[in-house]
Amino acid sequence: MSQNPTRVDNRDASITRAEAGVDALLSVLIPLAAAGVVAALALSMPEERRPAVVLLLLLQGVLILLGLSGLMARRGQRWESLGLRPPVPADLARALLALLFVFLVNLLYLAVLALFAPDVMDAHMRGIEEAATALASSAPLIQGSAFPCRHEL
Repeated sequence: MSQNPTRVDNRDASITRAEAGVDALLSVLIPLAAAGVVAALALSMPEERRPAVVLLLLLQGVLILLGLSGLMARRGQRWESLGLRPPVPADLARALLALLFVFLVNLLYLAVLALFAPDVMDAHMRGIEEAATALASSAPLIQGSAFPCRHEL
């Protein structure tokens, strides 16, 4: 049984370890580059013309998807080849159930933390409060006439 040791697997569509390494590196660099582009864009604008954080995050997500699509196109793959399929209505219920599960796990974690390490919990909550205050005072999450936003701190 002769196998090629430089291949990740021995199927016809396999890639070498070097190719897999490049893909992994690009998969890490793409989100970092998207974050850099969005940050540079936001910082290059005057504060009063800076888009809402939600729009910047949306732009970052689109840039990441475009980068990953380019990476997949480079390999001649489609989203379906990864096992992804177009969403169906049942996916919304699954997503909401997953979100509820995440909230419950977070609640359980915070309850255990408050019970066994109240000082850590207090520091954690102060940190969250400070971050939220800094975010809310410097950049509205949503702006526009449909979502009026006033910052009176």
